[in-house]
Amino acid sequence: MTEPVPANARGLALIIGAVILGALLLSRGFDDGSGAIDIGAGPDTDASDTTETQATLAGRPPAEVSVLVANASGVAGVAGNGTAVLAGVGYLTAEPTDAPAPSDITIVYFQPDFEVEARAVAETLGADPENVQALNPAQLPVPDVGTANVVAVIGADLSQAFAAAAAPTQPTG
Repeated sequence: MTEPVPANARGLALIIGAVILGALLLSRGFDDGSGAIDIGAGPDTDASDTTETQATLAGRPPAEVSVLVANASGVAGVAGNGTAVLAGVGYLTAEPTDAPAPSDITIVYFQPDFEVEARAVAETLGADPENVQALNPAQLPVPDVGTANVVAVIGADLSQAFAAAAAPTQPTG
């Protein structure tokens, strides 16, 4: 003879079935026919928007950024050495120049849409990231920025670091 199924097992099976059926009905109740459920999570975005934003936040690679380095420190060779450092990590560099006025601090200026890259240049040079600012065409830090996307004006605060790089090495042997 077969034994009857206990009442608690039947009750459990009935509850599980009801939960599954309820979940199925609820999911279909919010379905607009597109196969996706809209729960009001915000505006739709497509993948190209996300990719473009990520690329902008990451910045351009150094090989796509032109940098002009100007010496505002009063110490000879600083702009040339700063240029060499940036060229060494792949930046496109213009001929180094002197700033028309001395500066105690290093300031890195950027053309529109090059702030992320200017911050990377400042980091490479060891400049204070607080001193990264938009380039004002009415008040250029040097007379001619040419096609530079970023202009780094090295002040007295970094002159020793770049002057030391400029010092000729003496043979030890």
